[in-house]
Amino acid sequence: IANILDKKSCAVLESVINEAGIVAAFSGHNEIKIEHITDAILRVVFKTIEKERENPENEKIVAYHEVGHAVMSILSGSEVGIITIKKFGNNGGVCRRYGYSKTYKGIKEFKNEIMILLAGKASVEIQYNEPDLGVESDMEKAKGEIRFALENLCLFGFEYMYDIDDYSKKQSPDRLKLIIDKMTAIMTEWYEECKQILIHNKGLLDRLASLLIEKKTLIWSDIKKIL
Repeated sequence: IANILDKKSCAVLESVINEAGIVAAFSGHNEIKIEHITDAILRVVFKTIEKERENPENEKIVAYHEVGHAVMSILSGSEVGIITIKKFGNNGGVCRRYGYSKTYKGIKEFKNEIMILLAGKASVEIQYNEPDLGVESDMEKAKGEIRFALENLCLFGFEYMYDIDDYSKKQSPDRLKLIIDKMTAIMTEWYEECKQILIHNKGLLDRLASLLIEKKTLIWSDIKKIL
């Protein structure tokens, strides 16, 4: 439970346990079980009640998407607190890591983070050989991180450094093309590398996806059994 609620306050934990008691009582149980707590976490943390999926077939696609994030996280040295394919509001699914920090120690950690963001898309496309349409949020985050690394951190050379004090000023078309071309090259290279890593670990991807489709929600103890 602490892993799933990483970086959340004690007040959130209290709200989760209260909600879990309501879920348990409503479902006719005399004691709170871990599945009641995970349902409560999804309600309290993501603020919405579970919805029926319009097309149940999409559940399998969502499973591979979320498991892609999870497998790449695990291979990068992170634990995964919870994965779910239950549909909550606008969230088709969730993969929440434990111990996640945006403070990068170096280029390796930065690259791992980008590949984790790209892994949902890669996993679906490996499994179904067609584009994943549920990647808008992941792509926006990846593009934002890479552009910040280019212009602000100068991780790829000083020629990409943003040197205008007021960021609202228009940049020249040549400079924009330089940035976009480099962003495209980085994302393409790391996406292909991400795909190769997931293909190499396809057995793990399939086993986790199968279990996720069966149980709808997995926590770290479930994942560790497969690992």
